[in-house]
Amino acid sequence: MSETKQTRSGRSSKKKKVKKDRNKPTQSRGSKKDQVDGNEDQPQHLLIADDLQVACATLQKYILAFNETSWRIKLKMHSKRTNIVKEIVQTEENYVKALGAIVEYYVDPLENLANTDDLIISLTDIQLVFSNVKDIYNINRELLEKMQD
Repeated sequence: MSETKQTRSGRSSKKKKVKKDRNKPTQSRGSKKDQVDGNEDQPQHLLIADDLQVACATLQKYILAFNETSWRIKLKMHSKRTNIVKEIVQTEENYVKALGAIVEYYVDPLENLANTDDLIISLTDIQLVFSNVKDIYNINRELLEKMQD
């Protein structure tokens, strides 16, 4: 028997079909363990024990690899958390420094000048512009001290 097929180039090619003989007996291969080890004369329970030992050893390797990977992931997560906390503390330090500079170089000098005859801006305007900067500075300074402890 032959079968005609079209190829991509448009040419036809003939392929022969191979018939399998169903009456031919198949060869027995035995178990995979027998093929690999050649342990055909060992009792079945010893083969099972060997398989169990191999399975246990493999399982132990996987467990150790998993634990090591798990430990590395936990270490990496801890490192990320530590870096995040350091960044938050550093940001708070910068914020408190900036608030301190505003209070030291603007609010206090302007309030001192408002109490003298050299009035640049009224005390009401100073409180309007800088409303509660001193309160915010004091609260954030206390927060920073607690964060650093």
